[in-house]
Amino acid sequence: MRKTLLATTAAASPAAAPARRLRRPEAADYAGVSPGFLEKAAIRGDGPRFIRLSARLIVYDTNDLDDWLASRRASSTSAAIAK
Repeated sequence: MRKTLLATTAAASPAAAPARRLRRPEAADYAGVSPGFLEKAAIRGDGPRFIRLSARLIVYDTNDLDDWLASRRASSTSAAIAK
């Protein structure tokens, strides 16, 4: 009974949803940018945090993508972008 209650409670709360790991093309689609943008941002160090699973495989945690997007919110086009 207890496991069922916990599972139901977690499923009902969107904040409790587990983060997903997305490869660069899916992460780019999620964030609304191109895969090339994410690649260049990773090189510059001003993009979202990522996880390097191997020399060629990069994945992005959806929580990190959400945090990065939130840090780039602005109310004016002349506002400086946080890095």
